[in-house]
Amino acid sequence: MNLRIDGQEFRFRVSKQELISLCEGIALNQGTYLPNGKTIEVSIVTSADSKTLSLHHNNNNITLHVGKDAATNLLNSLPSRDGIEASQKINEGHSLQLAFEVDIRTQKRKRG
Repeated sequence: MNLRIDGQEFRFRVSKQELISLCEGIALNQGTYLPNGKTIEVSIVTSADSKTLSLHHNNNNITLHVGKDAATNLLNSLPSRDGIEASQKINEGHSLQLAFEVDIRTQKRKRG
């Protein structure tokens, strides 16, 4: 899993195998250790919710919820550079741009 944050944009990129695990209901988790014993935990989970993408934050945890149908449709469309994008309103005048993608370059390297 790879997470890029650029201002109000969060881009999550996973491998095909990680997407397969996600579609099977297995959450993806990654911890980053910081000074003074602190950590940031990033997770991606599937959700039966009708929203394709939504971001949740609780203390040191960031969780991306991906709609199960959207994740399955993305898996079935591979290989493709297309991902899933959504905008999430966070307060008056501000929103987050969310993107969920599969790194197809990794797949090509493994074949070669």
